[in-house]
Amino acid sequence: MYEKAAFVFWTTLILYVITLVTVSYVGVYLTYIAIPLIVISGLIMLLSSPNKESQEIINTTKSTINQVSETTNHVLSETGSFLEEVSTSLNLYNRKMELIRERTKDLKDKKYQLRLERAAPDVKLKYAKSDEELQNYQKIIDILDSKILLIEDQIDVIKEECELEIAANEK
Repeated sequence: MYEKAAFVFWTTLILYVITLVTVSYVGVYLTYIAIPLIVISGLIMLLSSPNKESQEIINTTKSTINQVSETTNHVLSETGSFLEEVSTSLNLYNRKMELIRERTKDLKDKKYQLRLERAAPDVKLKYAKSDEELQNYQKIIDILDSKILLIEDQIDVIKEECELEIAANEK
């Protein structure tokens, strides 16, 4: 009887306290059920004294609960440290990407303009009437493509510099 009353008492008390702490409004029905249940099971627990076998079971249960609690705390602390490392890594990545975005903005705008300029000769190339006209449009396209490649190379260099700068600031 003691074990059942203790189980009901402690589980009801723990769940009620968790509800009080985590929920902004605790309903009247919950209070009308939980408080009398806690009081009655507490009285039964006080009035019935456990025998030696029951006390051993209770002590074993308590030690098991303590071990589970310690294991849970360890797992949660390891998870917390892992999440902290992930957060730091993501923060560094965000700073790097922001730095890259700031420093490559003008180059990306130039690249976009060159791609727009490249579109007109590309269309005209399809409708060229002579070989000379075809070669002229192809030269223009080649020049624009080489400019675009140069800009992409400059963007890659800036990205590497930003990565190195962030890595140096991290240490």
